[in-house]
Amino acid sequence: MLIQFSVSNFKSIKDEAVLSLVSGSSNKMGNTVFVDNLDILPSAVLYGANASGKSALIEAFAMMRDIVLNKNRIMLSTDELPANPFLLSTETENAATVFDIIFESSGKRYKYGFEYDIGCVYSEYLYVYESVRPTCVFDFDVEEESKISERYKELKRIKGKNKNFLFLWLADQTGNECANEVLHWFKECSVIRSNRVNENLMPGLRKAMGDEMKRAKIIELMKSADFGIEDVKLGSATLPWTSLPLEVRERLKRMRTINDTVELKKMSFDSVHTQYDGKNSPVQKIPFDMERDESFGTKSYFYLSASILNALGNGSLLVIDELDLSLHPLLSQKIVELFNNPQVNKNHAQLVFTTQDTNLLTKKNFHKSQVWFTEKDKYGATHLTSLIEYKNIDSKTDYNQCYIMGKYGAIPYLGMFDFIEEKFDLGGTDGEK
Repeated sequence: MLIQFSVSNFKSIKDEAVLSLVSGSSNKMGNTVFVDNLDILPSAVLYGANASGKSALIEAFAMMRDIVLNKNRIMLSTDELPANPFLLSTETENAATVFDIIFESSGKRYKYGFEYDIGCVYSEYLYVYESVRPTCVFDFDVEEESKISERYKELKRIKGKNKNFLFLWLADQTGNECANEVLHWFKECSVIRSNRVNENLMPGLRKAMGDEMKRAKIIELMKSADFGIEDVKLGSATLPWTSLPLEVRERLKRMRTINDTVELKKMSFDSVHTQYDGKNSPVQKIPFDMERDESFGTKSYFYLSASILNALGNGSLLVIDELDLSLHPLLSQKIVELFNNPQVNKNHAQLVFTTQDTNLLTKKNFHKSQVWFTEKDKYGATHLTSLIEYKNIDSKTDYNQCYIMGKYGAIPYLGMFDFIEEKFDLGGTDGEK
């Protein structure tokens, strides 16, 4: 379970931003999980104006995950690590980015982090809590003497590394159990960006739809959403060879024996609906092409379904940017409830998401320690604040209303838009108002 994530010098985040999933002491909702003497929350929501930095925090976690799992395939000393520092300050534009995370896995708490830029990892550390005090697995700093625990003798065999390599990768290759656990935890996490309705989610969805038990659960989710869909089937469509770009065709020809007569198959999903006659009696089941015939909101929910079920089934972390994108507020509400309800979320999965849907901002859904706000200062830097930091919040406080009224900040302060009427002459057809 995620306990805390922090980042500094990434996109609009200049100074350290800390997202904690440790519950406040006043939480009486009964939705927390007791882990290593801490009450850990099942979900957290981020609100804020457009361009306030909500997505930046999600992208920061995604960036850390990608680096840890070496998604960029760093193999040579000349390879560059992905970085995106805060550019609106001369202090940070060429400075290092810092990631730090604390999480629980297999009954132990871990703390891992590193400081880096595109060409160098300046510091990196991994600690494990096997008692009240943390035990150092390794701790490196280019300007200080490195530390390697005597307990993990296999790490002593590592003789140096490229400056752009994570020591974690080398530790994993020695079979170090703590490094293995960090990599496994990050691999189980899922991050869904706001452009989720695309091929990025297809591999996991196809895999889930190929498993009859998982497919059945996805169908139940779709039926519960009241889309009029009774079934979803994995299908394929024939594509003409000429539909591929010329450069792709040429590349395929070089890779294997392929000619212009080859038949291409595109995997697809068919949603099944009931057709009725003139007397509203059911006649037959007919398939719709999911991509072509269903609404954007229906597709969003369908593509998201496998990730939701996977997180709940594995007890893993699901991070979503713009959960409410094209979803009805009641659907977003139900997704949140799946994670907040301990009777459903038996494996202690977690959901962290951004949204603009203020209908969700209620005491019924969230304790104040689950609610976070992002806001930019006049210098373009994002600041992250928890609702628990605000005073005078009692049992009568309406989170939603207070947020809309601007009591927590994190809302846009809009101009009058008078210039539009003047510029475009929005009076009448005769030009008179």
